[in-house]
Amino acid sequence: GIRDSSVTGVQTCALPICPDALIAASGLPRAEARLLLEQASGQRREWLLAHGDEALEDAACERFLSLKSRRQNGEPIAYLCGEREFHGLAFQVDPAVLIPRPETELLVDEAARRAPSGASVLDLGTGSGAIAIALAVTRPDLRLIATDQSVDALALARANAHRHQLTEPRVAFRQGSWWQAIGSSERFALIVSN
Repeated sequence: GIRDSSVTGVQTCALPICPDALIAASGLPRAEARLLLEQASGQRREWLLAHGDEALEDAACERFLSLKSRRQNGEPIAYLCGEREFHGLAFQVDPAVLIPRPETELLVDEAARRAPSGASVLDLGTGSGAIAIALAVTRPDLRLIATDQSVDALALARANAHRHQLTEPRVAFRQGSWWQAIGSSERFALIVSN
């Protein structure tokens, strides 16, 4: 089971402990606990369900307890798992960017509907790149430029673009605060921002 160390006050695993027991004892909603256990163990949901009564490796249990503690302290699930789905695509996320929200998918849908064929589109404050990348995947005819002031956010956005096989000139990333990253002669048919 799970035990508290009297010296450090930190929870540790006492083997053997199984996925079902960890989830039940976590104090988290079942779906959240299962996601964190998937992350900690490196196993898919189906495996955890099929092997719910089998002992986990101690290292996986320790990783789960660390993630559980961070979640109970308010850290978002998406940051703990390092990924968020948006517009049917998986995006890497971390505290350098805001977590893409499902409501923002409407912005992508409207931009895809309104952008003229072959247009240049600007995404200001791109963060993870979710809007620009989802728009590029939805409308392969568009050319997108995405800006952000944060170097860390742009690195993450570039990684997400690479993950979805998008390269320049289809999607270009520029560092700068809002319009500072855009040349004075550049023109766009559509500008999006969240």
